[in-house]
Amino acid sequence: MKFLIPDVICAGTRFADQCLQLQRGKSEVVCVTVQDSIECAQRIRNGTANIGIFSAESLVHLATLGWDGLAVVKELRHTDRTRETVDFRSVVVVPATHQGGLDGLRGARFCHPGLQYGRQQRWSERFLKHFERLVVPADCGDLTSAAEIETAALSNFFASACRPGKWSNVPQEDAELKSKYTNLCELCQNKDQCTYDSPTLSHHRAALQCLRNGGNVAYVSQLDAQEFFAFNNDIVNDYGFLCPNGTIEAINGNNSPCSWLTQPWPVVMAAAGRAIEVSSRIDRWMRGTGGESWEQAIQEIIGHGSRNALSVGSIQLPVDYLRPYRSLPIPSDLCRTTARWCTASPEEKDKCDVLRTAALTTGIFPTIECPVDTTSRMTCMNEIANNRSDFTGIDSNFGYLARHPFNLTAAMFQETEKEKYSSVVVLVKDDNRFTRFENLRSSRACMPEFGGIVEFPKKHTF
Repeated sequence: MKFLIPDVICAGTRFADQCLQLQRGKSEVVCVTVQDSIECAQRIRNGTANIGIFSAESLVHLATLGWDGLAVVKELRHTDRTRETVDFRSVVVVPATHQGGLDGLRGARFCHPGLQYGRQQRWSERFLKHFERLVVPADCGDLTSAAEIETAALSNFFASACRPGKWSNVPQEDAELKSKYTNLCELCQNKDQCTYDSPTLSHHRAALQCLRNGGNVAYVSQLDAQEFFAFNNDIVNDYGFLCPNGTIEAINGNNSPCSWLTQPWPVVMAAAGRAIEVSSRIDRWMRGTGGESWEQAIQEIIGHGSRNALSVGSIQLPVDYLRPYRSLPIPSDLCRTTARWCTASPEEKDKCDVLRTAALTTGIFPTIECPVDTTSRMTCMNEIANNRSDFTGIDSNFGYLARHPFNLTAAMFQETEKEKYSSVVVLVKDDNRFTRFENLRSSRACMPEFGGIVEFPKKHTF
């Protein structure tokens, strides 16, 4: 009798019920629970999984990392849009009378959909800021915050704007920037809150309405722009698509306008050595002719209830698959704000590289740099003290030494899953001799580590 070795697919905890179904009947696939796409990719590469579902951003991330052993086998297109080759594109809309190309935008009135972040938002920071980062030159001056450098440049370039959302993820800085650069909220209906007063409209439709109400340029999704002007057909000839090369294309009848950035569909990736075999199996699973519960479960995991798994033109590595859609991001040092992470082991260096490319992929500043790893935490603290690195992660044991003698301070604290912070206790023999700290005088003490977490309370207690 020939036994079929089941495939292993990565799945998050939200698919726990479906994964249970995959353990029943004659299932050809089982789950392995992962926290994120990076863990899934690592599992595919080391052989503990061989199938994974990846968002477009995760695909770009992995292509930027340059990891081998992965191949794109399916595109996951929305069931209502299977003929569309990409998920979405960004476009720039200007009055049809606009002159001067990109340089002619200086002094214009800018309408932006807003810097909205969250799991339900499909535009990353790279998408949200792609247009302005290409068009608006940064003026470094004496500014040191990446958020303010970009905000100040926009304020100087555009006469006015409506750019809702978070200009900084630090609430105090966000409020200060909006108080200082008020012209970037001048076109908003709610100037004090820097928001559009259009709860029934999408953010992109609100930006297009801002354009109609007196703006000069709007950066929005292609689909929203086409639907907006289809509904407002009386003004369609008054506006055009501004292309990255500075030319203008008509909107009316233009189904493939010039775009600024393109987002491909989510994909299924498999171990490169089994890609063809896995692709054929997925075709059979998604047809689901057997009527078994495990087939429905795998369809829900792969298709999320609204996607079709379509074969790609050819099975390719992530970097080759992406080439027609997106260029891989290139690191840039925005006004010397690059943050250097000092690492103390090859494993931490790998972690730094993953985080560095994640920030690069999603367009987050400042850029992270990962120098060659050092030999110890002490070396890292010395590197920071001498301005050869900017930050490192340490165990709380090293907290006292970080302050003395290196004169460093904590930028943030890492919380454990259940907030079980470190505590210091004193253990003594159970012979009733030690009832107060004074009783410990002249006794013999064992300390776990010089300068560690025990050092600080010891100095202040004894």
